[in-house]
Amino acid sequence: PYIRHNMAFTRQGFALTDDHVDARDFPPLASLNPATLVADSLTLKNMRLWDWRALESTYDQNQSFRQYYDFYDIDIDRYVVDGSIRQVMLALREMNPAAFSEKALTWVNQRQVYTHGYGVCMNPTNEFTAEGLPNYWLRDIPPVATHPEVAVTRPEVYFGELTRDHVYVRTGQQEFDYPKGDENAYARYEGSGGIPLGSGLRRLALAMRFDGIRQLTSADMTADSRLLFRREVRERVSRLAPFLQFDRDPYAVIVDGRMVIVIDAYTTSDHFPYSERQKGGLNYIRNSVKCVVDCHDGTVTVYAVDERDPILAAWRAAFPALIQSGSSMPAGLVAHLRYPEDLLGIQARVYATYHMTDPQVFYNKEDRWAIATESLGQAETQEMLPYYAVMRLPGEAKEEFVQILPFTPYTARGTSRNNMVGWIAGRCDGAHYGKLLVYRFPKQSLVYGPMQIEARIDQDAVISKDLTLWNQQGSSVIRGNLIVVPLEGALLYTKPIFLQATHSRMPELKRVVVASQERLGYGSSYAEALSDLIEQPLPGPLYHAVTGHWPTGGHTGAGLADSTSTTLTPGMSVDPERMIAARRLYRRYLELMGAGRAGEAGGVLEQLGRELGSAPTGGRN
Repeated sequence: PYIRHNMAFTRQGFALTDDHVDARDFPPLASLNPATLVADSLTLKNMRLWDWRALESTYDQNQSFRQYYDFYDIDIDRYVVDGSIRQVMLALREMNPAAFSEKALTWVNQRQVYTHGYGVCMNPTNEFTAEGLPNYWLRDIPPVATHPEVAVTRPEVYFGELTRDHVYVRTGQQEFDYPKGDENAYARYEGSGGIPLGSGLRRLALAMRFDGIRQLTSADMTADSRLLFRREVRERVSRLAPFLQFDRDPYAVIVDGRMVIVIDAYTTSDHFPYSERQKGGLNYIRNSVKCVVDCHDGTVTVYAVDERDPILAAWRAAFPALIQSGSSMPAGLVAHLRYPEDLLGIQARVYATYHMTDPQVFYNKEDRWAIATESLGQAETQEMLPYYAVMRLPGEAKEEFVQILPFTPYTARGTSRNNMVGWIAGRCDGAHYGKLLVYRFPKQSLVYGPMQIEARIDQDAVISKDLTLWNQQGSSVIRGNLIVVPLEGALLYTKPIFLQATHSRMPELKRVVVASQERLGYGSSYAEALSDLIEQPLPGPLYHAVTGHWPTGGHTGAGLADSTSTTLTPGMSVDPERMIAARRLYRRYLELMGAGRAGEAGGVLEQLGRELGSAPTGGRN
């Protein structure tokens, strides 16, 4: 009975009861085929290929413009663009005082001139230019938007994740706004944030708290000047609501042209009866609150999003004016709420053990799970972090924004079982917001886990040869996050590979690896990798979904390149079907040579020669 109490109350303490968790048995895995991919083309259209580490470096290299701008954090969100939900990555361009030269670190510069960052960068998660760089939807200064749905009308960043110092605005000094060619553009603060300096005792009190005699004697300060402080958003909200715990990853959102930052907040306890305490001592947690900070004027709005939480109810009774009802949240902001990363990580660790419902099985830990691990290259591995995806879940009618984390069996130190046994998703949209979906994979068959897919990548003759070549002196390989998504009766694994020069931190997408239970696909683009996976050109609708345009020749065509037969030069053409066949033979040749089976490899090489030599009359491959 004590075990039953512990199991029941731990699940209740961490919101893992049946009314929060929809646990389903995933059907025996089917083979991936073109029909399955076409049916889930919306999922593939939003597959995240950009890795946040590679993208942050790229933003810094080609969108910073001046040394004092910094992209502190890459956020992932979704926007409805051209009538379709699209997953994007974005980051605010903030002012970083630490980047100034020593001579520029004057009091006037730090407190009155360089007061704010400017603008935001945004790109879809799966689109690249021909050079392997982001296809920007928001870029440059002032911000240029390629779609009206993401346009920014108030680009100044006075409050953010990096802005920790206090500043004075509406002073006698012009505020630097943004670089403009060989000159600078200047502005005067137009917001309502901060505290008016005033005169007399108020100004004296603020001077004693902040800059002392400098502020009192500065000819630039007037009664209309305003002091902006506590500008780092996590510190700002924690001062208002110190009884809440805050998520480590605030995220930026564009709402009606204004930039705001959303911080998830939790009510917690370490006194929930019978519930097992986790790291940090807590045994109860709810994501009951969303805090929203306006980047221009610093306004903080606190919303209750779980009004059933008894701890939150007590705090709302104590501070009735502080926390608003979630029903008052603007619809434009509701559309961007996310299942929090920290919460899913905590719940996944608990559920890895407490998914067991039989006391005897639980006591013996016979079916304990663990969070899957992945490879980052150069023998570096890490526990997978929760990742966001836009996808149509099996059995659902339309795509939605979810946060995902795979499970593998728990193993004792020194042993290894990396097959995948479960998959958990935090749902973010509509009526499903705040719910968990769990897939339990069949125990009677092997379902590859992330590390097993990583091993297959390393053992592939073609891929391993490329990775070894690129990891030579002068360049390094960045292996992006491995994304695992369930399709109808099948699983698809995707991993991007970036190349970064040692002397320049601007990674470029070089290859994409996709995998099913049966084989790997490999190519210089997502479309090419998928085509290699199914060993045939992509059906027209799928090709359009992952590239954004139709193959030449009609909507029902198929294309590995832009057309079914791409003319390179007069008299020279490439047939996609023969290209795929040649790639398959070449890979088989390398595998046989690597295994020391030179005789068989010679036969495959002859087949490859015949395939390459069998060009159409008048053409040459």
